[in-house]
Amino acid sequence: MHDVLDPFDIAPAAAALVAAHPLATLITPHEGKIHISHLPLVLSTPPGEQAVIIGHLSRSNPHTAALAAGVPSTAVFSGEQAYLSSSWYSTRDVAPTWCYIAVHLNGQPALSPDDAHTLRCVQALVEHAERGRPGEWRMGELGGAGIRRRVPKIVGFEIPVAAAELRWMMGETERPADLLTAIEHLRDQPELVVEIAARNGLPLDPDVRE
Repeated sequence: MHDVLDPFDIAPAAAALVAAHPLATLITPHEGKIHISHLPLVLSTPPGEQAVIIGHLSRSNPHTAALAAGVPSTAVFSGEQAYLSSSWYSTRDVAPTWCYIAVHLNGQPALSPDDAHTLRCVQALVEHAERGRPGEWRMGELGGAGIRRRVPKIVGFEIPVAAAELRWMMGETERPADLLTAIEHLRDQPELVVEIAARNGLPLDPDVRE
């Protein structure tokens, strides 16, 4: 199942998934090859403006040339997922299934024009990853020489989001009684449990949300 998202108004649930699971799979077809890289990416969603993916990668990565060519690329952000075993149910006459939720973002990439822009791309990721951590680390701790030594080896990029989808499978075709049983087995994944219950109209024990 899927919802088409507005690149100028990304649904809060989709933006939250990307923020919570920033390690994306970036896919770019170029000159007869499919370039695939696993990169932590940040999604900028200013109110009323087009969403933009922000990232960086090594200049030595062959994927860099594909991004430099401006080939439309897709970033896949995978959220909570789990296998639902038929062994959990009172009757075993159903096939097992998998629950998952993901966001697909597509757009035309542009590489950073200079090291200063690349540094801003890196800074966006560091600030996102460090936010709320005890003893939050800051880029300036590398020192000017450390930054100057590292930045030329990487290149930043931005991808204005032209198309976006939220995709999921949350047991919509399963029997409600079986899903309630599955929820009991998935209590160590509260985010997923909440999604399964919400998308199937099932009651949820308040303790699961904690």
